[in-house]
Amino acid sequence: MIKKKWFVSLLVIGLLISQNTASRSGEYFINNGVPYYNQITDFPNWWNNWSSCGFTCMLMALDFNNARPTNMTPQQMIELLNANCCVNPTDGQYYDWTKTKDFCQNYLSEYELKVEYIDHGDTAEVSRQLHNGNVVILGTMIFGGCGHVILAKGEHGNNWIVSDPLNKWGKEVELPSWWTEDASTVEYPKDQITILYGVV
Repeated sequence: MIKKKWFVSLLVIGLLISQNTASRSGEYFINNGVPYYNQITDFPNWWNNWSSCGFTCMLMALDFNNARPTNMTPQQMIELLNANCCVNPTDGQYYDWTKTKDFCQNYLSEYELKVEYIDHGDTAEVSRQLHNGNVVILGTMIFGGCGHVILAKGEHGNNWIVSDPLNKWGKEVELPSWWTEDASTVEYPKDQITILYGVV
């Protein structure tokens, strides 16, 4: 069995795995095969979908590393993540990245995931982890100062290549279509994202 590892940076969560594919071309690099979920449209009837960007990114990272039990649907896994990795267990809202290690040990021990944390704001380490074949969950301040979690999977010059679980860069509340755009692979300027934490 291949040992998989997690590293965490400001709000960065990424899983390390040695058997994934990547595309490299000059300054363009991306880890291929990252599944995409939209926190609204893929979980439309879930009560906490509006604040589930962190849980959705963690689900994408787990699926990228084939670390979701086959008897669990994405809906069941995101609800388990919400119940055990939330900031406030009484209301279940918002992803608490510091609970990632305990979650993996308690619920996914058979996958031998190792969770580590990267110093916040360490973009060089984020880049290194991406080039090592990992995806990285980034806790950020974007959308004009709102907190939001995205999944980095590559880089292109001065941009991160990410899967955004909500919508494309710069889009705030524009009902009803603001969450329906394909944001599975988008580029966000590195200098316009404040990384609050990271997990790999």
